[in-house]
Amino acid sequence: MNIRNLFEAGEKGNTFAPGMEWVRDGVGTPCIFWDGLFIKVENGQSLMEDPTGGWQPTSIENRELADAIFLMGKQKDGLYQLIGPGINGDPHKTGNLQLHPFGGMGTPWDPRDYPSVHNFFDRNPGIYGIVWTNTDGRTAKAVREDFGFDWGNRNAGKSARAAGTVSKPAILGNPVAKQTA
Repeated sequence: MNIRNLFEAGEKGNTFAPGMEWVRDGVGTPCIFWDGLFIKVENGQSLMEDPTGGWQPTSIENRELADAIFLMGKQKDGLYQLIGPGINGDPHKTGNLQLHPFGGMGTPWDPRDYPSVHNFFDRNPGIYGIVWTNTDGRTAKAVREDFGFDWGNRNAGKSARAAGTVSKPAILGNPVAKQTA
């Protein structure tokens, strides 16, 4: 799923990316953005994102993942984030697989500019990111790595986006194509 970054990359990192002024203007709802795998449930079938940004049924190659989703019970149609052991190195240290509705866990904080988002990450080391969702379907994100904060065992103290590439680690032993920010 392609969610645009709220702020520009590199030296312009503290300015809003083009088209993201709606967040600055107070539109949209901020929610917790988990460091996980996007899962889409459609007509009771679980789909996972493929390297092209499309959706494919969970397959025999991803049997662990399919079994985990099945064991979590029938989910309503919608978009979810799966976190836990075997997903991106389990940076949340959950100890078990968890399925969270995308945009479903709001925050009591509502940072809307670079200094307040930076402060949010500084004060909340266990939160990977924030995603703002708009009723018209637009989304924007900010993740702690883009503000120079460490996260798990990757990109320690530097912004991968500022360097020009973001690599997704292997998920359950299956490599995911390198993506450009």
